[in-house]
Amino acid sequence: MLTDDIKQEIRGSLAKIAGVMPAFKARPGQRVMIAEVARAFAASQQGKSDKDKSPVNTGSTFVCVNGGTGIGKSLAYVLPGALIARRREKKLVISSSTVALQEQLVRKDLPLFLPAAGVHMKYELAKGRTRFVCEHKLRRVIEDMRQLGMFPGNATEDAPDGHIGVYETLLKDFESGQWDGDRDTIERIDDAQWSTITTDRHGCLSRRCPNYKTCAQVNYPGLKAGA
Repeated sequence: MLTDDIKQEIRGSLAKIAGVMPAFKARPGQRVMIAEVARAFAASQQGKSDKDKSPVNTGSTFVCVNGGTGIGKSLAYVLPGALIARRREKKLVISSSTVALQEQLVRKDLPLFLPAAGVHMKYELAKGRTRFVCEHKLRRVIEDMRQLGMFPGNATEDAPDGHIGVYETLLKDFESGQWDGDRDTIERIDDAQWSTITTDRHGCLSRRCPNYKTCAQVNYPGLKAGA
């Protein structure tokens, strides 16, 4: 249930943002979206079973919003989500369709709006396995290309572009710590090349991998901020 005190807290946070950022002006569409998102979060509650007092879902809700450009969608779902999650001592998970939007939220929107709203929360960027290099596959690709290079006319048979130097440089930078294995921090490789040196959960060897201890995903520190 969306109580009056939650509504007041959301209004108060918007007022704080307006006070800190004179150029900020809540748009009518944004206010409607904030209200709908807040109602959806508030309606999804967790209660206790009468038998063993274990948590049970007492309500799950969905809200679908078609917000045009300039509505201020990020703030419209982050603010009510953050406030309600904090009240319930829960984690708020925001899933986006692109990594670019995730990074915009963590690098720009959250550092801008949360402090202005007086909301103190820690947040972290999480990425899927295919955004990281698979060291095992990278080493295997390099070895295969080196062996192919031993036979005239076959040097590029199994390589997207035949440029073994690209892969060797990536491995060198990864081993030296100059590159953390994150796909989004390099520009010198295209999608076809990348697909040969990453893996999804089905192809991952996990702890059986000989390179598990230095795995880019396992050791990725993430982008953490907030208080």
